[in-house]
Amino acid sequence: MSDGQDEDSASWLRRELIAIVREEVGMVEGLAVQVADVLLVGIRKRMGGREVYIPAPDKSGRDEQIRAAFNGRNLPEVMRQFGVCKATVYRACK
Repeated sequence: MSDGQDEDSASWLRRELIAIVREEVGMVEGLAVQVADVLLVGIRKRMGGREVYIPAPDKSGRDEQIRAAFNGRNLPEVMRQFGVCKATVYRACK
């Protein structure tokens, strides 16, 4: 990866960290930027150059809620409620 790509990746990660801190913690923009910058420096020091796998969130809780809500006749409502497609509802209920 070139230096430009490294900086693009770092900029992307910084934006994501800021968004996560703002949305998940509810922190105001200025503080979120400071926290994200500290996290980014730490991540780059500890894991810089390493490829890291981040598993997707566990969906078992959501799938359980889908199974409880779906009665076989309310597919559009369940899809809307959980923001999922038809295949996801059926996959959760199989």
